[in-house]
Order: sequence, then structure tokens, then C-alpha cells
Amino acid sequence: MTVATATTWRIRGLTLRDPLALVSPADFRVAREGVLNAQDIWNDPRYSLYCLNWDRQEVLLVELPDAEAHANAPFYYQAQRLEAQRVLTLPFEEFHRLVEEANPPSPNLLLTYSVGRSGSTLIARALRQSGHGASFSEPDFYTQLVESDCAAEDKRRWLLNSTRFLCRNLNGKQLAALKFRSFVIELSGDFQHVFPQARTLFLYRDADSFVRSAMQAYRYPGAPLRRFETLSSWPILKELLAVSLRLQRRRVARFIPKICEYSSRRVIQRGPVGLLVLMWLSVMRGYVAFEPFAAHSAALRYDDLVTHHQEAIARVLEFAGLTAELLPRALQAYGVDSQRGSVLAQDQRRNWTPTSYEQGLVKTIVGEDPVIRTTSFVAPRTIEFS
Repeated sequence: MTVATATTWRIRGLTLRDPLALVSPADFRVAREGVLNAQDIWNDPRYSLYCLNWDRQEVLLVELPDAEAHANAPFYYQAQRLEAQRVLTLPFEEFHRLVEEANPPSPNLLLTYSVGRSGSTLIARALRQSGHGASFSEPDFYTQLVESDCAAEDKRRWLLNSTRFLCRNLNGKQLAALKFRSFVIELSGDFQHVFPQARTLFLYRDADSFVRSAMQAYRYPGAPLRRFETLSSWPILKELLAVSLRLQRRRVARFIPKICEYSSRRVIQRGPVGLLVLMWLSVMRGYVAFEPFAAHSAALRYDDLVTHHQEAIARVLEFAGLTAELLPRALQAYGVDSQRGSVLAQDQRRNWTPTSYEQGLVKTIVGEDPVIRTTSFVAPRTIEFS
């Protein structure tokens, strides 16, 4: 049997990009170095999957200083980018063969989806603080799969093997908590098919408070939402934005399916607030469509996570199959800003208050949806508190 080898690359520098941009092979400037036995990658926990290179049909992995180099970072993919000491590439089929021949035990999964701005990073940190198993906050190769053109069977093979690779150092009984970007709700049905015993936690908040929080957080300098806000405020540029959206509509719709129900011009006319509402509705609709088929799912409102934080974390631990003895350690996550060190940190928030028009716009767009209808929609299987 031929021994697979990965190509190793010395990192010459990082490409300056939006810090929240989707992972890409272009994130690193590299120089070819040598080769490494693929089996050594499997055996060494310092190696992690960073992204998929569809053009070259290769996975891109990074070598971290140690397996816990991501532990204190709010987002896994950002820690990978900043802490990487070396880059490795391996052909797609060799990666699949590596995992399938190793045949690790099926991981004990807790999958956390959210609409965003709903405490999912806090939950990921609390589960990490508990000290049981591992918690990964936004492994971003999953987000890449949302926009991929691969067939359903291939997509499920990626979900299976990338997850088994991510969790390969756990024994199958330890919890593997995976928290995703909001867009990954589009993969929830495929995840359920591949890992039918996985527990699914959905975090959400009312549309009004989501929009307010998102406008305060996602308008950092250079952010796409901030550019959209600036350009859409100029009538002469709105038509150009509409043309740009029409050209990218297929790709954007994979992340925000609700956008398909409106013309590009209508989306642009409603500005950044309207776009955020469509994002919120897409995720809410995604969960509502998935929930009837979920074997083990629960939903948690952000307001309850804040107001009943001790009981909320206790209920999350219970749902995850963890013991109550871990609660004091998990609650330590409340002692720090869970997004500290990122552009979404609390001390980086921008001031923003909706106008009466924008408040009405949120209600109007949500009211147009035949399923959700109200900004204070209560998701199925929401955990109740006294």
C-alpha cells in the first residue's frame, strides 16, 4: 500500500483580510518546505484541519504549538490562523482514506447552532471550562461546506470525516462540543443523517434585539456590513449594489436562503437592517424545518441565558450528558468577555439605536414570513424557566 504524504509549507506571512472572513487557502503566504507522512498527522494532535481548497482538491491543515493552542481564543479558526507554525496540504482522497482507514469511534457530539449574537460563544467557553472532553468554537471548514457545489453524498462524507478528524483525540465517550457560525444551520439535516445520536442545541433571540446587537457588533472598521451601510445610503450607488447582488445571488442564497424571496433591488433598498432580518429569518426557518427530524434537540433563548445564567448552564450541562459537579467550573465562563480579543469584543461595540422606521422595518419583514411571523417567535423545544 502506498504511504500518503502531505506537502509541508513554511509560513512567510499572513494575508491581511477581514478578521471574520471565511477561511481560505489565501490566508497564508507560504513557501514549499518538504513532505510529511500522513499517518504522522493523524497521530499528532497539533495538526488540525483549517480549510478546503476546492480549486486544487486539497485540504489545508495547520500545525499549532500544541493541541490546546485554541483554548483561550473566542474562535477556533482565528486561533488556527494566528497560531499556525506551519501549513500542510493533502489531496482530498488521501485525507478521506487517512480517516477511513483509522476508523475512529463515533464522537459524542453536542452541535450548537444559533442565529448569532445569542450567547453561543459563551456556551462554547462554558463547556470548555467544564474540563470534560473538548469544545470547538467555529471550526470554519463547516461554513465552507454550506456554499459548496458537491453532491449530498459527498457533503455528508465531508461532514463525517472532517468531524472524526477533529475529534480523533477523544475516546468516543468524552463530549465533543461543536459551535458553528449561524449559516451552518443549513447543514443540520445532513449532520443529523451522519450523526443521528448527536445532541443539537439552538440558541436564539428576538429579531429586534438581534438586529440591535448585530448592528453594534458587525460594523467594525472595514466590515462588509459597514461598507454596505455606507454604499446603500447613497441613492446613486444602490443600483450598482443591486447589480452586484444579482451577480452573487446564488452564492449569497446558500448562506441566506430567505433572500430568494425578494428581488435584489428590494434587498438593497431595505439596507443593512433588512439584510440582518433576512439572516435571522433564514436561521429561524432552518431550525424550524430541521427540528421535527432531530432525535435530541433543545432551544435556549438569549434572555434566559442572561437572566437565569446558573440554571441555564446547568440545563445545558444536563442536556449535554455532563454531571452537575462540573457546574462551578462551567460558570467561570461568565467572568470574562467570551469574545475578548476579537473585533466582536464588548469594548469594541459601536453605538447604534434604531430609528422608528428601522423598528417598523424589522416587524414588517418578519411579518411577511408565513412561518415565523413575529419578532418574538418561540422556537420549538425551547427550555422553559420558572
